[in-house]
Amino acid sequence: NAMDIGLTPAPSIVYRPIGGILDLFVFVGQSPDNVVSDYINLIGLPSMPPMWGLGFHLCRYGYNSAQRTMKIWNNTKNAKIPFDVQWNDIDYMDNFNDFTYDKTTYSGLPEFVELIHKLGMHYVMIIDPGVSGGEKSGTYPPYDEGMQMDIFIKNSTGQVLIGRVWNKSGKTV
Repeated sequence: NAMDIGLTPAPSIVYRPIGGILDLFVFVGQSPDNVVSDYINLIGLPSMPPMWGLGFHLCRYGYNSAQRTMKIWNNTKNAKIPFDVQWNDIDYMDNFNDFTYDKTTYSGLPEFVELIHKLGMHYVMIIDPGVSGGEKSGTYPPYDEGMQMDIFIKNSTGQVLIGRVWNKSGKTV
C-alpha cells in the first residue's frame, strides 16, 4: 500500500498509509553491522544475480534496425571490448507495441539473437509497462488475451484504466 512518511520537529516520524497492515520492526544493535546482521536474519540473504547480469551491457535507443544493431555489436566485438549483453530499446517494436518486433526494419533479428546465444552471450529486449489498448480487435493478442483474462488495472468505476506510454495508437492499459 502507498504511504507518506514524514519527519517532524518533535523529533518523530509520521507514517500515513492508505490502508493495509503496517508491520514495523525496530533493530537495536551495538553497531550498524549488528543492525544489518539482525535485518538479514529477518529477511534472509539477498540472491546473487547471474554473473552476466553484472557484466557490461550494450544498449541505446536509436539503433533503428537489426542491421545497425548487428554492426555496432560486430564493431564492439572486433574492437575486443568485452561485453556480455546486447539490448534493443523500444525502436525494435512494431508500432512500439510490447511483445512485437518490426519485421521490416528488424528483419533478421531472430537469427541475430540465435548467434548471440550460440556465442554464450545474452540478448534483452526492453518491455514497457503498458500494453496497447488502441489496436483493432483481434490484431494484438496481448490486449485481446488480457481483456479475456480480465487482468488489466481498473479505475474506480470498474473500467480498464487507460494510460500512455510510447505506442503509436495513443493509449495503453
